[in-house]
Amino acid sequence: MIRWLVAAIGFCIAATPVLAADPIEIGIGYLGRAGVKPKLSLVELPAANDGLAGARLAVEDNNTTGKFLNQHFTLAEVRLRDNEDVAKAATTLAERTGFIITDLPAEDLLKAADALRDRGTLLLNAGAIDDRLREQDCRANVIHVAPTRSMLADALAHLAHTIGIVEPDFDDADTVFGKEEGLGGGQRHERGNRDLALPVV
Repeated sequence: MIRWLVAAIGFCIAATPVLAADPIEIGIGYLGRAGVKPKLSLVELPAANDGLAGARLAVEDNNTTGKFLNQHFTLAEVRLRDNEDVAKAATTLAERTGFIITDLPAEDLLKAADALRDRGTLLLNAGAIDDRLREQDCRANVIHVAPTRSMLADALAHLAHTIGIVEPDFDDADTVFGKEEGLGGGQRHERGNRDLALPVV
């Protein structure tokens, strides 16, 4: 997904007239946390460079076609450790780039967005899936490309109903969707269940 994000940025800029003799320098930032994100299953553990590898590949692709459009793309990478200040890192990164792809938890994303509120830097959220980021904690300088928990829940509810995993039975629905809000279950599945006349548990 991050690879396509970088490609989309390049496409949008390619639509502008090219007048300069020297290549137009286009900086793209990547801001994420170091380490591997925890998963419920060891089989699902992502690579250590998950996301970042896609951004690097996209910049290489854009620079290939950018030669014909008089454009040159650069990627500025910042991977934060546990105690590093995300707002300070975002501000430093914004001095070199106009776009920053963020692969951060919700709280870190909000700190970065607030720190850059008056700079005109656009953040592309590729990691945080919390619904509140598009509701009460919406920020004008953030574009979301990651699906929310409710979107994922809706998709799961429709899939489960379509292939017959879930019938109108409380035990079945509870097994598939779970109850714990902390795991993205429970309340976030209400809409999908209600649309399909499934029980809310």
